[in-house]
Amino acid sequence: MSSKPFQVPWIDFLERLIVGADKEWLRRGLLVGLVGLAYSRALSVYFLGDDWTIFYTPGIWSFSETHTLFRPLPAWTMQGLYAFIALRMPWVYHLASVLLHTVVPLLLSAIAKRLFCASLLVLSAALLFGLRFAHADPTYWLAAVDSLLERVCSRAALLSSLPFA
Repeated sequence: MSSKPFQVPWIDFLERLIVGADKEWLRRGLLVGLVGLAYSRALSVYFLGDDWTIFYTPGIWSFSETHTLFRPLPAWTMQGLYAFIALRMPWVYHLASVLLHTVVPLLLSAIAKRLFCASLLVLSAALLFGLRFAHADPTYWLAAVDSLLERVCSRAALLSSLPFA
């Protein structure tokens, strides 16, 4: 007889597989896979709403005196993508957004690992953040690439300021 009142064999197997201390690569792969899969629909989306303004408004991604927005990192990101593929393949722009969004839960899991050191709590926090569809707008909407880059940079800065556990 088991000491657990309700036991499902495959759940015990998954728990041992995911929570094991030497399985950090598996947790990260699971996190990236689930978040990437959840947002993979973005790859089939064409340009939305005012996405066209980032390509056709003069000076919006340049640093001219007529335009008051100075956001160099999003500008360089969009200029770099445009230089390679122009507007031929919209899915590449969305792939970049999905990849940026996938990096955020990875950084969040590293932050949670340094703060809490509990594997299941770390994975749960990162999955809750990564799979929450409140983050879908910047992932589907190319004009919001600055929001994704801000998330990545702020989490990376926070992670670099925490001491190693």
